Amino acid sequence: MEGRLFYQGIEISDIVSGFYGDKRFGFEETAYLLLFGELPTKDELAQFNELLVSNRELPHNFTEDMILKAPSPDIMNKPARSVLALYSYDKNPDAIDIENVLR
Repeated sequence: MEGRLFYQGIEISDIVSGFYGDKRFGFEETAYLLLFGELPTKDELAQFNELLVSNRELPHNFTEDMILKAPSPDIMNKPARSVLALYSYDKNPDAIDIENVLR
């Protein structure tokens, strides 16, 4: 529809309005939507949040070595460089099964 954006049948403005209305960022719900093609239920969101929290820790000295010691004037260069570096820390970096992608 001209002038409107939909993903998986959901109008993006409806998703954003829900986040604004609840005064939250909506990152987790959006990530879930992109991974699974639907918005999570409250229980699914709680489980997904637990999974994200359990995998949030970065390798030892990663922040200092990759971010603090190697400054860049291009702010988008830092996350791109960091994602590439994390590849070498992954035990199974080329596996694209859902369990590995979520980990």
